[in-house]
Amino acid sequence: MKILIAGSSGFIGGALMKKLRKNKHDVFSLVRRKPQGTSEIEWAPDKGLLNHQSIENFDAIIHLGGAPVADKIWTKAYKKPY
Repeated sequence: MKILIAGSSGFIGGALMKKLRKNKHDVFSLVRRKPQGTSEIEWAPDKGLLNHQSIENFDAIIHLGGAPVADKIWTKAYKKPY
């Protein structure tokens, strides 16, 4: 399968990418910086920029982006922007 993952640099994303590649899947990362290889696709969500042609023809897209859930206590003040 050809799979695209947003949030691939996180704890779960990194482990998932390793497992998928071990099982011979073609895995790509959606990144918010300049791509550092052919398996990375640039995305600037704050600017609304994404080359839609670059995300066509994937069998699956997995979105793991967002705030980490285990590194802080989710107080009312922390949750307020969400």
